[in-house]
Amino acid sequence: MVTWRVLGFRSSVEDETVIRSWYIQQGKKEKAKFNVTLEFLVQRPRHEWSTPVQNPRFKLLHPPLDEFGEIRFEVRNVQHRPIGFFSNGNEFTILEFAIEKDGRLPNGLQSKLEARRLLVLGDKRRYTNEWRVMV
Repeated sequence: MVTWRVLGFRSSVEDETVIRSWYIQQGKKEKAKFNVTLEFLVQRPRHEWSTPVQNPRFKLLHPPLDEFGEIRFEVRNVQHRPIGFFSNGNEFTILEFAIEKDGRLPNGLQSKLEARRLLVLGDKRRYTNEWRVMV
């Protein structure tokens, strides 16, 4: 069984990660769907994260965001997209939660993701916390 570490970005100002900030604002269905999706992914090798059998629950983004991938799940017709990158070995770091509207992600997302990725790569211990999958 493969086990992944899921990390969440946190700024040096905030002690809370983007995952926790998003999570505490969600209803039971959103939390449950997120937890089930993560639990499903952390048990599989990276090459299986985006196989069609999985609906897909993960998708690499297209250029210019091709260094990033999104975990995909839907609740109440809202497309939730936690976006991050493979940061080290069996580690995935979520940098931002986005909601897809009309097939598009928010403007300005690319620069935010790139800036956060550079911070994490420069000092992972300062800019991330591990998120324990809650099932």
